[in-house]
Amino acid sequence: MSNLRSRLTMAVLLSACGLPVPAQVPADAAQRDRMRAEIGASRDAAQALYQQQLQECSTRFVVASCVEAARKQRHDTLKELDRRETAIDDFEREQRAIGRREAIAKKEAEVEEREREAQERARAAEDRRAAADTSAPQPDPDARPPREAKAPISPQQRAANEASARAAYALKQLQAEARRQEAARRNAEHAQKTNPAAPLPVPGEAASQPAPAAASRP
Repeated sequence: MSNLRSRLTMAVLLSACGLPVPAQVPADAAQRDRMRAEIGASRDAAQALYQQQLQECSTRFVVASCVEAARKQRHDTLKELDRRETAIDDFEREQRAIGRREAIAKKEAEVEEREREAQERARAAEDRRAAADTSAPQPDPDARPPREAKAPISPQQRAANEASARAAYALKQLQAEARRQEAARRNAEHAQKTNPAAPLPVPGEAASQPAPAAASRP
């Protein structure tokens, strides 16, 4: 009966916190912040109930089984809260990854657009030079051909080349940062899977345990 009452008490506490069980994590950041706050309040409620159960266990004849039941109940509750918080973390991590991919795609499109414009300006300049060459008087075939000089780069072409180089460099930096963040994410997930963190000791738990009875002298 007491165990049933404790479980009902926990259900009431979780319900009072308004902790939702959504099919998916909400996209709104404010709603996710509220969910995190509710999860924290539920953890505090679970810890408070656990301490209350330990005090009740100390008054019973079979203390060990009572404490074990209280500990399991707290463990199950905290595990569920951790699962919900992990779902929020995974969602936000995926959103950041999507944002990085979109930024890279946008930067790549800008680089391609600048390169296309530069090529169009270069073709237009080449067409103008070709038109000027056809309208110029033809050289004497018997004259010695002059040494061909390298065509100078126009200021517009030079500016376009510099802009394209800067955009390409910024894109490489963004891609390198995305690779570093992705590697850090994979390392963190691998470390969490291979070396899960041990639960922290509960403050006051040792004090709540009844002291073992002293052995009677013969």
